[in-house]
Amino acid sequence: MILLFYFVPPVLDGTRFEDFALMIITPACCLGSGVIFGKINGFVWYYCIIVGLIFAPTLVLNYAQSDIHYIFEYGGLALVGNLLGYAFHRDKY
Repeated sequence: MILLFYFVPPVLDGTRFEDFALMIITPACCLGSGVIFGKINGFVWYYCIIVGLIFAPTLVLNYAQSDIHYIFEYGGLALVGNLLGYAFHRDKY
């Protein structure tokens, strides 16, 4: 997630793929990482908060301040992914 949040935006800056990465690739990776994390570790309630906090500094560095809603969207997708992964977790009982 750190590589995606901090190293991809400067590479795509000024290209037509910048918005595509912000609206499609990054949310898909947040959801996918949440599923993988939930499958391995079970439900961890603070995982979504960590994902949002990791994205917050890159918002200041690479995006406009009006894009603050992405912090909550990416955290929410990480939460949904974590819950989906928890459904497949082996040691939940």
